[in-house]
Amino acid sequence: MKRPTSRHTNSFSTLIDMNDCRNSANNTADVIMRAVHNAQKRLVEGDAASARKMAINADALCSKCVAPPPVHGLVLRVLADACMGCNEPQGAREALQRGAKMNATAADRGGLHPTLKIDCLARLGDLRGALAEVERSCNNDSASVRASRQSAEAFERMGPQGQHFAAAAHNRCAQLLVLSGEPDVALESLAVALALAEKSTAHGAQLKAQGGLVRGHALRSKGELGAAYAAYSNAQHLAAETNSERIMEEITKAIEDVTADPAFEMPGAVHIPQSAFL
Repeated sequence: MKRPTSRHTNSFSTLIDMNDCRNSANNTADVIMRAVHNAQKRLVEGDAASARKMAINADALCSKCVAPPPVHGLVLRVLADACMGCNEPQGAREALQRGAKMNATAADRGGLHPTLKIDCLARLGDLRGALAEVERSCNNDSASVRASRQSAEAFERMGPQGQHFAAAAHNRCAQLLVLSGEPDVALESLAVALALAEKSTAHGAQLKAQGGLVRGHALRSKGELGAAYAAYSNAQHLAAETNSERIMEEITKAIEDVTADPAFEMPGAVHIPQSAFL
């Protein structure tokens, strides 16, 4: 029998090393995703403190093995949720900002595989959307709106795959603008959301219903009660197509509230303000 040459031996050893690396990477990924799952489970159970510890350990493991930015970003997203559950908004803010930075940097890197770039942008949009909610909870209106806009921008960079996410982000941005007392700017954001929703075949009706609800809120805050009612009614019609009980409940409540306003007058059957639909 011929003895293997050093060349064959080295090749065989290299193959073993490569397989070990792949197995190690797969095992590490399994550990990280299991930690994410367990942390999310603890959050659902109301044990934010345990979820936070799990997420911190997963974060350290991600840093040690240099996990892909979208995966590390997911861990930091869960960590932020756990921090908020522990009433630690600053910890949540730092986790989300760190995750957003690493995914933004990766997405802008030249030569990145298109699929990984899409994943980075999707995670970036999610992280910045979550940051907007953290800032909103701290009454930082301008920071909340800024993060929400950045979320929408990240989703838009995904192209067709991100259109419905971008539309939802613009709807949420408009809602934040209404809450911060900027209804006119909110209506501009809703126009962008509507244009994106028109391109979404799977989620178009739901996105339009949500946008119509926010449009009604914006118009009502401007004192245009008739137009608000028309917007709510149009949103109600769209929501009926989606079978979304949550949106329907919100719209029904909004209609009840606006019609109970002493200054409200039912719009005529002939004329419905164009602003209710634009």
